[in-house]
Amino acid sequence: MCSVGGLTLRKGVSEFSEVASCFPDMRFMWVGGSFHKKQSVKSLYGIISKENNTIMKDMPSNVMFTDYINNVPGALSASDIFFLPSRHETQGLALVEAAANRRPIVTRDLPVFREWRTHGYDCLMGISEEEFDACIRQLIDDPALMRRLGSAARKCAEKYHDIDKTSKRLVQIYNELLEM
Repeated sequence: MCSVGGLTLRKGVSEFSEVASCFPDMRFMWVGGSFHKKQSVKSLYGIISKENNTIMKDMPSNVMFTDYINNVPGALSASDIFFLPSRHETQGLALVEAAANRRPIVTRDLPVFREWRTHGYDCLMGISEEEFDACIRQLIDDPALMRRLGSAARKCAEKYHDIDKTSKRLVQIYNELLEM
């Protein structure tokens, strides 16, 4: 099980750890860390975002934090399921990376994800720790579903987030603007 993101409550780290406690025989890996190493900057971010710092000593023993790493695709490849319980996203690049890596995805049901994700087709979505737990159990119990969701996730990443298509479309938009 893997998640990628900054180590903040907004990214769902508390839900991640709560769900991990329901699966003591599985390894949960959080890739990513704090935005800054200085405690004063972390504290300021906590005040601005109205978030408390995550208390690492309260994490279940099956949760591992890698901090920042350069090889996110490698970390994704080392996991069976991508779990993103983020409470809010503007785009969700981590979800795009997981989809491109053919990971079966369990994520929070957010409007921004519904623009290109479909529950039951290319991911499983939930809104609570209980629903996340049920989605993960469903995947564990059905390896064929894991493969199908991972494959469909990859196709959606290619359809909606292909860099070549995006850059061609940007060139087209810029040319249209120049003609105005």
